[in-house]
Amino acid sequence: MNDNDGDSTARMPAGLGAPLAKLSMPRLARGVVRPRLHGLLDDARQKAAVWIVAPGGAGKTTLAATYIAERELPFIWYQVDQDDADPATFFYYLGMAAKKVGTDREIFLPLLTPEYLHDIPGFARRYFRDFFAVVPAGTVLVLDNYQQLAGAGLLSELLRCAIGEMPAGNNMMVISRADPPPELARLRVIGALESIGWDDFQLRLDETEAIVSLSLKLEPAVIRRLHERSEGWAAGLILLIEQIKRKKDIDQVIGAVSPQSIFDFFASEFFDQLPESTRDFLLRTALLAHVTRRWRRR
Repeated sequence: MNDNDGDSTARMPAGLGAPLAKLSMPRLARGVVRPRLHGLLDDARQKAAVWIVAPGGAGKTTLAATYIAERELPFIWYQVDQDDADPATFFYYLGMAAKKVGTDREIFLPLLTPEYLHDIPGFARRYFRDFFAVVPAGTVLVLDNYQQLAGAGLLSELLRCAIGEMPAGNNMMVISRADPPPELARLRVIGALESIGWDDFQLRLDETEAIVSLSLKLEPAVIRRLHERSEGWAAGLILLIEQIKRKKDIDQVIGAVSPQSIFDFFASEFFDQLPESTRDFLLRTALLAHVTRRWRRR
């Protein structure tokens, strides 16, 4: 938002330039294709939108990326961040994405300028109608890291508008660590939104075997122990594998994964991304025996 003049139009970059990370599929290590989950996505894509929700390290992004590659689908990958709380920013970068994948080189999608601010949902409906008209048929719009905007009700309203204007054959995939917000509850009731969650993501034994085989050759009994130790959590399994590759002592690793490895993962994936006030609260209460329900920051 432009703090100098008080309107909601975003400060826009000068031009398209090189591909932006915000509009690029993340670079992933060699991922294991999970046919079971791909089948669930095939079924879920009968609806307009799929909400992919699970804790960090469950393999959400890898699932979406491998699925799109396996099915050879046209796609737009949009990395959500805190700047997207400003709807003008959100619409601007979607317009950039449409120009990169669209078949019409003269694509024009409007910016959210002040004259539209009195009716942003109306603007959104018209915008998404035009957006889906210019992107290739069957395009999947992926919104990654949606939890970055937890509580941003306006963006959830824009998603509701987008799903309402989505033509048959196109889909939206939202990747998040949080369940769909209340603003999208009606879409679930009418069958426009499907969810794939943690119960689906937990690794089965054959999937653990496939992941281990990418970098190690282990006996079936050892793989089963790794599977039980990681409890279906993909990131936990990767940490175990990396520990085995470094220490070479399988029994020691399976018996006690390095606490520092677990700490580093959660610090980078969760704690460092929390709002400052939340981090402050967690640090203040970490060593207390108990905490009352009332807490006020001094």
